[in-house]
Amino acid sequence: MGKDRPKGPEAIEIAKFAIHKHNNEAKTKLQFESLVKAEKQVVEGINYRIGVNALDGTTSKVYGVIVLVEPWLKFKKLISLNPLSNQIRRM
Repeated sequence: MGKDRPKGPEAIEIAKFAIHKHNNEAKTKLQFESLVKAEKQVVEGINYRIGVNALDGTTSKVYGVIVLVEPWLKFKKLISLNPLSNQIRRM
């Protein structure tokens, strides 16, 4: 099971989905800024692991996102969205 590095619209769309879903569930107001890193792994669906810069109020923070996608079912599920260490920098 190899890993791939999605780029552009694919990874951005998944990152925005994750932030939107997290905001609805956690009652937060994060705003997507940019991608830091993206990987996907095909298992029983596709696991996306994405580093994303998001605005939390007036502070930009880096978050680690995991989303499961099953495209044949048109299904997406946010697995996790957590702040990452300040040592991770923008790409």
